[in-house]
Amino acid sequence: MGSYDNPSGFAACLSASFPYCFSFFNTKKPILLFTGVIISILIIIAIILSGSRSGILSIIIVSMLYCGYKRFFCCSKLIKQVWLCSGMFVLIAIGIILFVIKKDSAVGRILIWSNTLELINDRPLLGYGPCGFTANYMSAQAVYFENNSESIYSQLADNIIMPFNDYLFIAVKYGIIGLLMCLVVAYFVFKESDKLELGHFCIISIGVFACFSYPLRYPYVLFLLAYSIAISSKKIGMHNLNIMVKTLLTGILIIGMYMLCLDIRFESKWNILVEMSVLGKTRTLIPEYNKLYKIWNYNPSFLYNYAAVLNKASDFRTSNAVIKECIKYVNDYDIQILLANNYYNLNDLSLAEKYYMNASNMCPNRFIPLYGLFLVNQKRGDQKKCYELASLILNKPIKTMSSTIKNIKREVYVFNKSKKAINRLDERNEEN
Repeated sequence: MGSYDNPSGFAACLSASFPYCFSFFNTKKPILLFTGVIISILIIIAIILSGSRSGILSIIIVSMLYCGYKRFFCCSKLIKQVWLCSGMFVLIAIGIILFVIKKDSAVGRILIWSNTLELINDRPLLGYGPCGFTANYMSAQAVYFENNSESIYSQLADNIIMPFNDYLFIAVKYGIIGLLMCLVVAYFVFKESDKLELGHFCIISIGVFACFSYPLRYPYVLFLLAYSIAISSKKIGMHNLNIMVKTLLTGILIIGMYMLCLDIRFESKWNILVEMSVLGKTRTLIPEYNKLYKIWNYNPSFLYNYAAVLNKASDFRTSNAVIKECIKYVNDYDIQILLANNYYNLNDLSLAEKYYMNASNMCPNRFIPLYGLFLVNQKRGDQKKCYELASLILNKPIKTMSSTIKNIKREVYVFNKSKKAINRLDERNEEN
C-alpha cells in the first residue's frame, strides 16, 4: 500500500494517471511508443495486483472510450452502434465478474449506500457540512442494525469513514446543490471543447473510480483533476481575468499557503507526541497535548488521539469532555468504545452500557462491545446477564481472528465453565 491507508488509494492515483499514457501512442518515434506501452502495462499490472475493482473498471472504460473515439468517431452510424453495443456487453460481463470476485465487499457497499441515501434524504438541499458524513453515518448504521438485528449485512458491517462513492459523499456534506455545482463544472469543461483531450479522459477515469470508491481523498488525484480541468478549459484562463480578480486570487493563494504552513507545523508537533506516547511516556506528554489543543488545527483525529491519551493517563472526565467535542466532527465505533471505557472507569455503569450498546449496533460483528457489556454486568453482580453474554460471545461467528478475540473468548470460556460448575454444585446441594 506504500504510504496509503488502503490499496484503493494506490489504485486511484494510477487510474487517474493512466489516460496520460495515451499521449505516447500519438507519436511516430518508436522509443516514445515503446515507453508508453511499457508504462501502460506496468500500471495495468499494478492495479490488478492491488485488487482494486474500481481501478480495473476505470482503466477498461477509459481505454474503450479512447479506442472508440480515435478509431470509430468518424465511422458510419452502424459501426458506432455496433461498437457501443459491444462495449456495453463487455462492461456488463466484466461488472458481473468483478462483483462475484469480492461478493461480500460489494454487498456491504449496498448497505453503506442505502444508509447514506437516508442521510441525504434527511437534509437533501444543503447537507450536513464538511464533516457531515463522519459525524452522522455510523449513528445511521447503528439505527439500522438496532431495527434489523438479523440482517444479512451484520457480519459485513465495519467502521465506515467514507461511503465508497464520492458523489454521495459530496451530497451528504453539501447537499444536492453542492453536487449539482460540481456536475455543472464538469458539464461546461466537456461542452466548451471541440474534441476530447487527454484531460477529459483523466476526468472520466476519476469520475468512474468515484462511483465505487473515494479517489478525491488523495491529494495527487485532486492535483491531476485540477490540472486536467485547466488544460481542458483553454477558453477560461488567467489572461481573461481583470487585475482585481487576479489580485484577489493571489491574496487567497498567499493566505492559503500561510494556513498550510501552520497546519504542517501542527501536524509535525503532533506526530512527535504520538511517537513519544508509543514509547510509554503518556503522562509526561499531557502538558504538551494541552498546548497543541489550544492551537488545534480542526483535525478531528487529534481530538480522538488526545482523548485516548487522557484515558490512558486515567483522566477519564477530561477525556470525555474532549471526546464529546470530537463527536461534532467524527462519531464512530472507536469513539463509542472510548466513551464507554471512560464511563466504566468512572463507575457510571448505565452510560457505559449505553455506549457499548451503541458500538455493538454500529458494528454487530465486533467482540469488544459485547465483552464491555460482560464486564459492566460483572461489575454490577448480574451473573445471569453475564452468563447470557458469555454464551453469546462464545457462539458468535468470527469475521477475522485476532489475539484480542482469542483472549476474550478464553476469559468468558473460563467464566462460563465455572458458572456451570457452580450450577451443578447447587443442584447437588438441593438434591441432598
